Amino acid sequence: MSHQSLMHPICEFLQWDSDFFSLRIGKAIPNRVDLDTMSQIKNWCKNESIDCLYFLSDADDPVTTHLLLHHQFDLVDTRMTLERDLIILPPFEPSTTLRLAHEEDIPQLKQIAKHSYHHTRYYFDGRFPVERCDDLYATWIERSCQGYADAVWVATEDSGAVQGFITCSIHEMQGEIGLLGVASKYSGRGIGHQLVMRALSWLQEKGVKSVKVVTQGRNIPAQRLYQRTGFLSHSLRHWYHYWQVK
Repeated sequence: MSHQSLMHPICEFLQWDSDFFSLRIGKAIPNRVDLDTMSQIKNWCKNESIDCLYFLSDADDPVTTHLLLHHQFDLVDTRMTLERDLIILPPFEPSTTLRLAHEEDIPQLKQIAKHSYHHTRYYFDGRFPVERCDDLYATWIERSCQGYADAVWVATEDSGAVQGFITCSIHEMQGEIGLLGVASKYSGRGIGHQLVMRALSWLQEKGVKSVKVVTQGRNIPAQRLYQRTGFLSHSLRHWYHYWQVK
């Protein structure tokens, strides 16, 4: 690493992502760039032998957009953040069993996760192996059950078969929904809506006043689900990936 990057870090190396994908992956720290910042970013990528750099840009800055596209950054996702308050929730009577996840649920949860997130930037990019993208979300839900999330709620049949799941976290009394997944055979039965409402109730019980969730601009079904449960748009940013030619 160069002396300049130590003094003025412009990007960060992502060890976990790099190990998982067997690539050298980094992330830019700023959300906006000018010519000088872009030069620093590309020099850092060269010096660090980066394969792929993530850049999360503000959506309202045309200078940043033009520079990223001019320098071969690929637009791979629109990151939508939605938010709702938890002061008052509508009455909610679930029609399926909702409970906290057990360790023995993890194999079923991983199978659901492997098929639930094909809207995300890793798949859309086209350079990450599909099997590793599947494994990424399977790993994410497994880690969520092991403490990465504060709660994982599951919907189940009477037989114990898992229909879907949702993960919840609390950071400085701000609620967050992480993953929401429903098995394809249960799609269209309102399972996602029930899981969201249970997550909101749980967060409210914990004294949380508001909750945020992130989804993709191309994932219209998810947006409509959250809108029906009272979420409103909070912010919008764009994900770019820069693949360094070596």
